[in-house]
Amino acid sequence: MDEKRVALNLRVHPWIRRKIEAFAAREKRSTNNLAEILLEWSVPQLERAGSTLALMDPSPGALDSETALTINREPDDEPRRRRNKR
Repeated sequence: MDEKRVALNLRVHPWIRRKIEAFAAREKRSTNNLAEILLEWSVPQLERAGSTLALMDPSPGALDSETALTINREPDDEPRRRRNKR
């Protein structure tokens, strides 16, 4: 018997939301369904890599080319760095 599914609320950058919405529309899926598919695929990849740092390491030999993750952001969607106020 499958485990009962539970809700997971996430906060993401607007550029990520726009891309998920676009892919979901192209595949005639809901954004939640697409996010669920992506999470179900990515967790085994993370387990295989051992850490998020290893998963995102683009250096040759770090991971095979199918596992290494690169994030493409639109230039004006870069997060702004916050200064520490002392």
